[in-house]
Amino acid sequence: MKYITILLLLFTLACENKSKDDSSSSDTEQSTKDMEVYIDEGSIITLGDNSEIWVKRVFPEGKTGQVSKVNSKGKNIVYEYDGTASLIFFDCNKGIYIVDEIYYFLGDQAITHIDNRIERLENKNTWSKIETDTYVEKVSQIVCKPEEKE
Repeated sequence: MKYITILLLLFTLACENKSKDDSSSSDTEQSTKDMEVYIDEGSIITLGDNSEIWVKRVFPEGKTGQVSKVNSKGKNIVYEYDGTASLIFFDCNKGIYIVDEIYYFLGDQAITHIDNRIERLENKNTWSKIETDTYVEKVSQIVCKPEEKE
């Protein structure tokens, strides 16, 4: 696993997500303290103007968050989680991003999944600006490294 580097960042963050999906709360809307963020640099894929990367976030022991999702019958269901795995797309030139997929976990068990695939590349008006002092900014600094000049 020579090419996979996992970087652990511990920091305080509060960030927003403006993406549209069927949940009333999402991975990036949660305000958390001392959340562990694992960035898999080996998962970076760049296609045209867009780059994607998988990011795992884990609450400290004993802390959880909640996500609300409307099911196919129109019923609102609240899930408690203590970690997420997210596929994040970045347009480095425009300084914007969208969380494409989010898997919510409680312990080792996946409890729900949210998928934004339909809108992820089609309508960049739904993408969010990369805000300073957020985990998304830290991830973008890894994904959007400037090309080295000769």
